[in-house]
Amino acid sequence: MDLFLDWVEKNRSERTYSTRKTYCSRFGSFWVRTSQTRVADLSADKIKGADLESWLARMEKDGLGPQTRLHAETSVKHCWNWATKHPSPVPYLSPTYRPFSGVERTHVPLKALTENDLITEEEIAAIFAAAQRDLDRYHRFGPKQPRETHPNSGFVEMLKCYYHTGARTASSACSACSASPRGHCQARPDSTRRVPRTVLSLSERFAEIVIPVPFRSESCQSPK
Repeated sequence: MDLFLDWVEKNRSERTYSTRKTYCSRFGSFWVRTSQTRVADLSADKIKGADLESWLARMEKDGLGPQTRLHAETSVKHCWNWATKHPSPVPYLSPTYRPFSGVERTHVPLKALTENDLITEEEIAAIFAAAQRDLDRYHRFGPKQPRETHPNSGFVEMLKCYYHTGARTASSACSACSASPRGHCQARPDSTRRVPRTVLSLSERFAEIVIPVPFRSESCQSPK
């Protein structure tokens, strides 16, 4: 594990190194095989999947949460996987030696969303503002001065369509189906999924955005 940690320190971020060092050290100090041997006292090719499972079970018993156990599991697996690839061309461990391949990944339950997780009006405005930028100016050989029109100028209008309608891309494809401020269009169903046609109601804001666009989808039907 020391060789692995030396490599991580040189080739990964300080945060990654700190995480790997913490959990690999704890795993090395763990007593296995009926508490007669520490992991650090065994050679790398003598470690078994049951050793990692016992350590993770002990962490759970000590009250550590699933996210912490997942970080610990990832650090240990990274160490042994690294040893099957480094150094090249003759690694420390055989590429076929994968003691943790049968260890189930620690499940981390999804965190319930709250109102505080919702995007704010300020964040929405910031997204719209960023979408109007000429991305070509960030290229090495891109234009140095702002351009009134550029290849990405229509992207912000597409985002506004999504925001004001909540429609998916297939439904929004019928962009100019009606010239009236309030109308309906029918998006062509996906023939591979056998789903019915989707009726999309056009709000005034949606019509303001999409009607000027010189595009009319064949799947759209104007209201009669």
